[in-house]
Amino acid sequence: MALNLLDNNSSFLEYLDWDEILIKLSSHSYFQHTKDVVPRLLNYKPNQIINRDLTYLDLYNDDFESFNTSLGDIFSTLPRTDELEKHLASIEKDLVLDLSELNTICKLLEGYPSVERLFEHFNIDHNYPDQSIKSKIRNKFINKFRNLVSKDGSESLENHPQLSPLYRELRELEKGLRNSINISARKETYKKVLQHSEYDVINDRYVLAIRSDSYNSKLGVIIAKSSTGMTLFVEPYELREKSNQRIQIMAQIDAIINEICRNFCTTLLEFERAPLNELHYLYKIDLIKTKANFSAELGLKRPQLNESKEVYIKDFFHPLIENCVLNTLHLDPLTKGLIISGPNTGGKTVTLKSVTLCYLLAAMGLYVPAGECNIFLPDGIYYFSHDQQDLSSGLSSFASEAKNYLQLLDEISENSLIVVDEIFNSTSSEEASALAISFLEQIHSRSNSLVIISTHHQFFKTYIHASKEYISSHVGFDMETSKPTYKLNYGSPGSSMAFKIFDILAEKFGLSNTISSKAEHILDKKQLSYEQLLQELSQKKSELDKKLIENRQLNINLKNQKKSMDGLVLLEKERITSEYKKKLDKIISQAENLLVETKKGKIDSRKQFEKKVINLTDSIPDPKKQKFNERVKQTTAEKKISIDQLKENDYVFSPTFNKNLKIVSINQRKKEVQVLNGKMSLWMSIKNLTWPTNKQPPKQSIQVNFTKSVSGKLEIDGRGMRLDDFQRLVEDSIHELINGDIPFLNIIHGHGEGILKKWLRTFLKSYTEVYWQSEDGNDGATRLTLKN
Repeated sequence: MALNLLDNNSSFLEYLDWDEILIKLSSHSYFQHTKDVVPRLLNYKPNQIINRDLTYLDLYNDDFESFNTSLGDIFSTLPRTDELEKHLASIEKDLVLDLSELNTICKLLEGYPSVERLFEHFNIDHNYPDQSIKSKIRNKFINKFRNLVSKDGSESLENHPQLSPLYRELRELEKGLRNSINISARKETYKKVLQHSEYDVINDRYVLAIRSDSYNSKLGVIIAKSSTGMTLFVEPYELREKSNQRIQIMAQIDAIINEICRNFCTTLLEFERAPLNELHYLYKIDLIKTKANFSAELGLKRPQLNESKEVYIKDFFHPLIENCVLNTLHLDPLTKGLIISGPNTGGKTVTLKSVTLCYLLAAMGLYVPAGECNIFLPDGIYYFSHDQQDLSSGLSSFASEAKNYLQLLDEISENSLIVVDEIFNSTSSEEASALAISFLEQIHSRSNSLVIISTHHQFFKTYIHASKEYISSHVGFDMETSKPTYKLNYGSPGSSMAFKIFDILAEKFGLSNTISSKAEHILDKKQLSYEQLLQELSQKKSELDKKLIENRQLNINLKNQKKSMDGLVLLEKERITSEYKKKLDKIISQAENLLVETKKGKIDSRKQFEKKVINLTDSIPDPKKQKFNERVKQTTAEKKISIDQLKENDYVFSPTFNKNLKIVSINQRKKEVQVLNGKMSLWMSIKNLTWPTNKQPPKQSIQVNFTKSVSGKLEIDGRGMRLDDFQRLVEDSIHELINGDIPFLNIIHGHGEGILKKWLRTFLKSYTEVYWQSEDGNDGATRLTLKN
């Protein structure tokens, strides 16, 4: 028995859940041929071939859904079994296929060109038919065959020139036979002896059902009997000649159809092996589809292959275990191997299986169960389980294990991967450790192989830990929860945690337990101290890992909080901006109204106008001005002015203008003063004034920004409007269009040569940036858009 898993006949594949993986993989295959090929994919191939297969998967994944849909449509028309191959083999043996079997081959030949075009950029190594063969297949077979048989198998044989007159004659005969037998059934001779009144067609003869106890030879020829013998199916004598003619015509039709099928089979032979090659091409595509869908189902990723013997497998997992804990393996080319220790049920076996599966699936040209993978593919992969008992050969666990290791040393190649789960687990720890160390020495004296081994043996893991040639590691155990973490930790061996796990199991099953405490007294003190030291080391490592996770989470939370605060600041900024925009829009509207009132003469005094301007100016929302007002608010409260304290030519300070102003008049009743601001005099309430500052406050520039409100109308209906109103509305809307406030503008002005339309078309000539045309052929409306 070969031990190398790449020979695909090793019984040790069973330990890797291999059959279940193959079932999942082949479940994505359409053809039975592909399902049969899947198990044979596991063999040694050079990196060049594997990289080619992986590239196929990359290309397929670039348009995964489209490829799946297209192939599903084409494959569904073809049989899953080896039926097509059998049909093609029969033709080569000069056998004649019927129309149904030929239709299956026709669907293959029709579907192939679409698949070839779809995967043309894959550059798949294949014996493609040349263009002349493709043309012959299309013109000499597909087109002619489809004149007689549709894709769904429906036959249109009456289109054939030889068959057309025969079918017409056949229909006339059958019509006459139906009429004749219906007339016979109504005759008194038959009416009283009929089992039922309907006729039947048996053995291509039109017959009546006659009760057997009423039959006589004058009624006709007996064609068949019922299973009980109570009914005879009789052909009346007057139908016999026409029935014979019908049978002769049907025989002629069958002979012509057989000749047609023979001619089609002969035509297929002219294409040599092209149909078979096309079928084999579909098998190759189906295999790529199978691999791609399997990889997608299990979340597998592409491996990278190297020649340096570096091993980097990040976030690997077992593909059949849901929510599997992710681990990472990184070994440099000079490392001889990895030794894993730690508690039972801690994940050692799953780790070994997962790593081995990464190598096996990569060797098959498949993606692997890992986030990233960069490995050297060996020509030999070996996996040994912890129980290698061979009852069929009468070997104990230890004897069978020793035999396998000796055979391995005999057949090992220069570059191999050797994975052992619980090495020499069936003998004493001291002897097992010594044998394991010696076994590793033998492996590396004969080859440059990489070994990955799990163990509980104390001396062995201590020896390896002291060695610089191997990486020592252990699977974690959480002392607080008393559960394994399944995480792989590097740099130190781990305790087996046997006593602890024994106590946990006893508590779980509600059983009394004094075994572990007594065992501690029995155990050698040195060994116990060593195990306790490893246990404490594992505990400290677990606590450190928790702290690191907490710190990472805290860092993430802080970053998230910062993002949230940035978002809140942005929202607040947008809110304030929106509020200021509303206020400014209102002020603009008030300013426009003030302008209109002034033009119309509704404001009849300079004083009234100045007062409205001041009120309007004071209402302008200016963040800087607000901050300044808040700053002087306290000083304003402290420097309140009484109207009785003021006299003409005094100076007061105005926070509004941020400077001292001279008083030119006082109104005691209204508690207002007229002040001089430059050459302009205006009335102000003493509530808005303070005593002048000793030091001239810094000048503050007051900037007023006006934003025109946008109507946002996309359509103007000018029908019935006055020309001046129409002009104003059009001008405003065109400005909105040019400023980008609206995407287009429709102007309805009416048909004919009205004043609105004439003015508009002339007016638009001055706007070179605007493109206009009649709206959908309607000359009563004009559509305006910006030129690109």
